[in-house]
Amino acid sequence: MKKAAPLPQSDQYNAPNYSTSKRGRRAIASLWNASRTVSGALLTTDDLALITEALSEIAQAVQP
Repeated sequence: MKKAAPLPQSDQYNAPNYSTSKRGRRAIASLWNASRTVSGALLTTDDLALITEALSEIAQAVQP
């Protein structure tokens, strides 16, 4: 996995400082990848229904 380039010096001051777990980082990376994958994609009605169902399950899993 590629590491992100360091932020420019001026942006480092305002950057949030997150503390994440290994499993959390894996989930975050997967979600960002999914976001990029569907962005601008021509999706069928069935695609959208299944994505909506998956998002609903994710929303339930991350409720405090």
